[in-house]
Amino acid sequence: MAGPASYTEIAEEFIGERARYERLAAVIAGAVGTDLAALHRDVIVQWRAKDVRSFVKKALRKRYDDPLHEIGDKAGVRVIAHYKEDLDLVEWVIENRCTVHAKESKLEALQYDQLGYLGVHYEVSPRLEILEPTDVDLLDLRAEVQVHTKAQSAWAVVSHDLLYKSPLDIAPELRRTITRLVALVELFDDEVARFQHELRNHPDFTEMQVLEPLDDLLVEFTDRRPDRALSALVVPAVVRVFEKDPETLVADVVEPFVATHRAALEHIYRAYAEDSRVTPLLFQPEALLIFASLDADPYRLREAWPSNELPIDLLESLANIWGVELADPG
Repeated sequence: MAGPASYTEIAEEFIGERARYERLAAVIAGAVGTDLAALHRDVIVQWRAKDVRSFVKKALRKRYDDPLHEIGDKAGVRVIAHYKEDLDLVEWVIENRCTVHAKESKLEALQYDQLGYLGVHYEVSPRLEILEPTDVDLLDLRAEVQVHTKAQSAWAVVSHDLLYKSPLDIAPELRRTITRLVALVELFDDEVARFQHELRNHPDFTEMQVLEPLDDLLVEFTDRRPDRALSALVVPAVVRVFEKDPETLVADVVEPFVATHRAALEHIYRAYAEDSRVTPLLFQPEALLIFASLDADPYRLREAWPSNELPIDLLESLANIWGVELADPG
């Protein structure tokens, strides 16, 4: 069946359906975003229904016979991951929450000696389980989902604004200046991925994951800025004293310890707030972990102390503040 020919007819047909496409984009974005948040992935999820004017212009420019069915991005969702390593999980969530009709990796479509747009595009429909009863009318609709890293998204936005939206016919050599920037995007994402891989393979990486939740606790007692280099020397050895999963150590051990001894900790941090001679460990996030260890097994902590890298009097000073005497294991 031939589609409408005039601007007004095309616009009116899409206006009548646009609200459904807006709901469709919102439903898919909500389901994907919720699942990724539950998997502790920090992503940006954007969604929209295509603007009526943009829809009509595209229909007329490409001379579609039936634009309402032939134009595929009437509902659009964009998922922007911070890092390249998160893309596989993002794609898994999309494929788990939607029926995939088409998938295209823009990078895989390029020849080895070509540069161009990066990212993964899907054409999807929502699965029934992500729809409310009032939204079952969306089952037959399709949306476009784009997946990018932050770097890929930045290039896509800039190149679209400068090239696609340009009021002038841009010469090929000038277009090339923008296109070749995508090589830096590939390099950036690959080098960040390599850095993350090397970092996670460091023997102390797992133990150092306690720093962020310890920081969250320490700010309740002091606003001093900690020394990360000092933490890197202290934390791994102290964490291993507990023989617990570092991911749950703070919640299982340190948070209950702080709750029980809050008054004592508040007194200590008030008393030493202006004392320039006090051990610098007191204002480190690992101080709370050390206090908990001193309370549980000071002898074992003394044995585990990295004395080949740090003087034992740092630990002894903190033990004295807590009122514990450290016995020499020798």
